[in-house]
Amino acid sequence: MVSQVKTRPMTIDEKELLSSDSNNLWQIIRNEISLLFGPWVSLILAFILLWALVAWLGRLLFDIDFGWDSSWAPLIWILAIGLNTGWIGYYLVREIYSKSKSRQSIIADLEANEVKEYKLELIAAKRLQEPEHGGLIYFLLTDEQKVFVVYDYESQDLGVDGANPLESSLQPGNELTIVRAPKSGLVLCRHFAGSPLTLDAPRTITVKPHLWPESEEYCDTPWTELEAKYAG
Repeated sequence: MVSQVKTRPMTIDEKELLSSDSNNLWQIIRNEISLLFGPWVSLILAFILLWALVAWLGRLLFDIDFGWDSSWAPLIWILAIGLNTGWIGYYLVREIYSKSKSRQSIIADLEANEVKEYKLELIAAKRLQEPEHGGLIYFLLTDEQKVFVVYDYESQDLGVDGANPLESSLQPGNELTIVRAPKSGLVLCRHFAGSPLTLDAPRTITVKPHLWPESEEYCDTPWTELEAKYAG
């Protein structure tokens, strides 16, 4: 049986789950500012330490004073704070724009009141383990010979808490149901059923995180090349 997809009305629970992600614009701005305030302060502190070091070397090697009490100090402060704030501001605007677009797509999903339900038939599974905390990534081969990726977030949490990630309750079966909001792409439900798939011991991922495949998405890498690409 090939994988199936159908459109159906959104349930109350799905609508509440999706609504929880639709922060208004001011909430998005406040959240992003609070997240970026720490990096902004850290950069200012790093600049102060660097300035002190460079000023000390200037006095020692060239007998030039451009330290905190020099006539250069106001200009240096203006340039440092301005450049730092501009750099942080760029990321702030970019994140607000991205989150605002995401919010608009969530609102469109809520107004449409529909979800897409995907049913995948799975025939095999491989799992890789990230090296820092041992979180598991499952690569699932469908009956259409496509590779679908699922992150096991419970295993990641277990690793962070010092427990064994392999004790996660996630057990891939040969049937997978994914409920997705079509416009925002958010996954509202993921459920395995059917017969458990055979699992070998996980291999460690050797590539950088930005090269990992997305969760709840198809992977472009062929089934036979997964280990060579991600754990070679």
